[in-house]
Amino acid sequence: MISHEDLLREAQTLLKLPNRDEVRMRTIVGRAFYAGYHFLRGHPCTADFEFARDAGMGSHKQFLEWLGGRANLEIVFAGRLLGKLRSFRVEADYIIGSNLRPGIDEDAVETAEQIVEEVLAEYDAE
Repeated sequence: MISHEDLLREAQTLLKLPNRDEVRMRTIVGRAFYAGYHFLRGHPCTADFEFARDAGMGSHKQFLEWLGGRANLEIVFAGRLLGKLRSFRVEADYIIGSNLRPGIDEDAVETAEQIVEEVLAEYDAE
């Protein structure tokens, strides 16, 4: 079984390799998104989130909207960062007819690190 830590570590490892080609950059972005997503899905602050199959939107979109509707500002901010990662992942996974923006892989890893290591620190301290 893998965890969000494994996904983030993989993205960080790939980011350090020389000659990051387009495929590697796209892989890094995807691993970073899923590191942030699975961290938040497994966090106690999201324990009452329930995916509704009949909501007319995918699970990631539902989760982002749910995060954005919370009263706790740390949770809302984490949701905004995850939304940023989702937009990076959409670009990396679905817009393959053009080159990725230089540095998007670095931005994705930094954003995932921020979600995992910083954003909910105050929430966890409560």
